[in-house]
Amino acid sequence: LKEPPAMPHAEFHVPVPKRDNPDLARVRNHNLDWLTHHGLLRDDADRRQYLTADIADFCSMAHADAADDDLDAVVDAWSWTVFPDDLFDGPTGRDPGAVAALCRRFAAIIDDWPHTRPDPAQPMETALHDLWGRLTRPMPEPWVRHRARLWTDFILSMITEAGHRDDGHPPRLADYLRTRRSSLAAWPTLLIERTGRFHVPDTVTGHPAWHPLHELWIDALAHINDVYSLEKDESFGDVNNIVLVLQHEQRLTRDRAIERVRELVRDKTSRYLHARETLLSGTAPAGREAAERYLTGMGDYASANYFFSQHVKRYSPHGGTVTERLSYIQHLKP
Repeated sequence: LKEPPAMPHAEFHVPVPKRDNPDLARVRNHNLDWLTHHGLLRDDADRRQYLTADIADFCSMAHADAADDDLDAVVDAWSWTVFPDDLFDGPTGRDPGAVAALCRRFAAIIDDWPHTRPDPAQPMETALHDLWGRLTRPMPEPWVRHRARLWTDFILSMITEAGHRDDGHPPRLADYLRTRRSSLAAWPTLLIERTGRFHVPDTVTGHPAWHPLHELWIDALAHINDVYSLEKDESFGDVNNIVLVLQHEQRLTRDRAIERVRELVRDKTSRYLHARETLLSGTAPAGREAAERYLTGMGDYASANYFFSQHVKRYSPHGGTVTERLSYIQHLKP
């Protein structure tokens, strides 16, 4: 594999300050124990490599007010997403048939929980079955149904991305945006209501600004994440990155493509803030508190994503070779 081009310095404006959760050390240890219990991690070498993903650190910023079992459930849910993501960065991810078979098993666990039983020999299945029960038990049925659709979309988007890898060319921008809104795992794991044990009412989620607001938010997060993960993606041969998409489709230089991404983030952030105000101004007093709690959580998540993307070792040239980065998931290959 060729060394990827050096990344230029890139900064973005995220209009929310980062916050930190004081429970980080405890939840990090809990998460390692949970992953080890389910067989996703086997030994100290696996644990050291997994920790380069900084999942507990990210979640402690994204959910600065969460605590105890609620924080544990969110960190475990987020950590699960890392394992198929890294597994599909390797040779398995260039076999759309193998990816589809695994993802359909994962989707079945969520779609028919608890009746679809996990294969006890497959750690990703047993862990997903466990975390889905912990995420959904305290929540009302409409929330569970909606969250199940989001998780299923996220899981099945990995099949589409595998097809792009197998093809070897970046997808078209419209196709990239549609798939990336699911594959980032941002909306499925946007668990503000779960950690706060509340539910945003239909009078808010039915507002015309609700869905566009989320698409703008997800796009801005994904674009920032793609810029900082570009070296990693190229070293793994992953073409599902907006910088590569823009270079390929619009025949841009690397520097111009990154500048174009920064322009897109500025525009989408501005439109998100406008949609946010439109939503709040059109929300009746009965739903305003829940809407404000939820939107505050979206802001925390955005600032966490920016700080995480800038600093996580997983995305840096110091994260190790491709073999080293994927060493801890080799026992999960089908």
